[in-house]
This record gives sequence, structure tokens and C-alpha cells, in this order.
Amino acid sequence: MGATMNVISRSTGTGKSQKKSMAAVQKSKTFGDGAVKKLTTAVSKVKITKRKDKDKVHPESAPSKETLDSYKEKSKDVKREEERSRVSHEEPTAPKPKIAPLPSKSLPQHIVAATRVAQERKWTLTDLLQSLGAFVQKHCTYLHTVPTASEVAMWVRCADRALQLNGWTINSFLMESHVVFTHKLLKRAFETFESRTLADVKELVLMCLYISYTYNANEISYPLRPFLVKQDRVTFWDKCTTLSLAASSDMLRLNQERRFYSETLACLKSYHFTLN
Repeated sequence: MGATMNVISRSTGTGKSQKKSMAAVQKSKTFGDGAVKKLTTAVSKVKITKRKDKDKVHPESAPSKETLDSYKEKSKDVKREEERSRVSHEEPTAPKPKIAPLPSKSLPQHIVAATRVAQERKWTLTDLLQSLGAFVQKHCTYLHTVPTASEVAMWVRCADRALQLNGWTINSFLMESHVVFTHKLLKRAFETFESRTLADVKELVLMCLYISYTYNANEISYPLRPFLVKQDRVTFWDKCTTLSLAASSDMLRLNQERRFYSETLACLKSYHFTLN
């Protein structure tokens, strides 16, 4: 009986001791968790304070005004060097062509004034053809039926278009230099031949255009059909020969002398301002 009591008392003693040890372990765990939490919060506070101190600019570590000015000057110098290198590597642009001033003594005052206005605007092929038509219109005021500038331009364009359709030329012959050449021939034609009707005037215009074709274009000769008005080939050839001999020196000067060409172009443009 006594032995059994001793065994029971030992077993109960061991049970109490186990409970105490478990409670101690639990207490140590809770204490350990709390310590870890306190330690982590303290470390995080230290990091935050260090970060704030790092973000703050201390007066001792702040750059002075002189250093800031030197930095600005250095940055400006770097930008200048980059700009110079960029400009040096760029392809050089072609200079704008300068318009040669026309001699005012050799030209009438109305032509000089018109030339100054003409240099300020861009002239198209239509403007030059209208100027050629105005020139013809001014020299035909004595006719009963005076051609308009648009009609004269249409005569020229129709002949040029007919040659393109027949395969004699691929591109249009009409350009500034050829219109100037035709204008100079027309001026000499009105001085050489007499025109009494509208058909005579149209014949002179197309005859000058034909001579301009044969003189400046690629082919040696061109068909007469787009240029004939009266269907008289013999008379047409006689007039072409007479006009070519009379205006031979002017045709050579137009191709050789730039000043003479500029004067003729200015004279042609001056007639554009006489249009209503």
C-alpha cells in the first residue's frame, strides 16, 4: 500500500513539474516574441532617422555660390562645344542665288520700276505666257479684232501640245528661256513684217515659236503642220529665213550674254502689268 502511494506521489510530482516547465517555456516564448518585436521597431526607427539625416542638407556640406557658378559655366561650355560639333558635321547648304541688278541707265524707267516689283514675286510659266500675250495685244491695237493675252497663250500651248501628242517631244518645250527667246523674235518680226489681220498675227506668233523650237530644242527640225495657219509652206519658209537672218545676232546674244538676257526678261515681264 505504501509503495503504491509513493508511486502515485511521484507521478503527480512529475506532472506538476512538467506543467511548470511548460509554463516557463511559454513565458519565455512570449517574452522572446516581444523582445524581437521591440528590437525590430528600434532598428526601423534608427534607419528612418538615418535616412532623414541623409536627406537633410547640412550647411557645411552644401556647395557654395562660387562652385555653383563654375558648374553653370562648365555646362554652358559643354553646350557650346556640342553646338559647334553639330554645325560642323551638318552638310553645307547651297547659298541663295543673288539677283543681278539691272542697269537703270540702259532701260526705260517704267521697265526698271516693273523689274523691281517683278523681283519680289515668283513668276510662273502662265505669267510669262500672259506677258507674251500682252506684248502681242499691245502691237495689234490697230486691228479690227484684237487678240487677248489668253488667246495668244492658247496658240502657243496648243502647238506645244500637238508636238507632244505626235511623239516629237516627250516633255513640254515651254520654259522661261524659250518664252524669252520667242518674245525677242516676235519683237523683231513685228518690225520686219506687216500684219493686217488676226491670221497674220497668229502666223507670226507660231513662226517665231517654230524658229525657237528649231534653234533651242533637241530635234534638228519639226513638222510644220502645228505651226501653219494659211497652209502656204513657201511663204512660211521665206519668212522664217528672213527673220532668222535679221535676228541672228539677238539669238546669239541671248545665249551668250547674261545681261542681255536679263534685260529681255525684264522687258517681257513689264508687259504683264499692262493687263486689265
